[in-house]
Amino acid sequence: SDPTAGAAASAICQACHSIYAGEPAKLGPNLHGIFNAAIGAADGYAYSDGLNAYAEANGEWDIAALNEFLEAPTEVVAGTRMAFGGIKDEAQRAALIAWLHAISPDAGPILVAEGDAQ
Repeated sequence: SDPTAGAAASAICQACHSIYAGEPAKLGPNLHGIFNAAIGAADGYAYSDGLNAYAEANGEWDIAALNEFLEAPTEVVAGTRMAFGGIKDEAQRAALIAWLHAISPDAGPILVAEGDAQ
């Protein structure tokens, strides 16, 4: 997907999240470097018990975890403080995930599962 389209879609994220390296957390944690990073581990942010439990079960913010969470945050993580209803449009979610990858300098390449379209 196109990270440029995701950058446009990210405006809704930036209402509550900072995105540049070293910026402090806002209402939500800083998103810089989130792709393939440990879930619930951003410096300077206290996560909800629900997100901490989700982190233990899921490990890292990979494509699958980001896709699931961004589609319906409150359904995926009971007790999350994220007051965002989610992104139902699959193409918009994919673009946003591509943008999150683009702002994650240590993420490495996006690996596409065998059989998935590139």
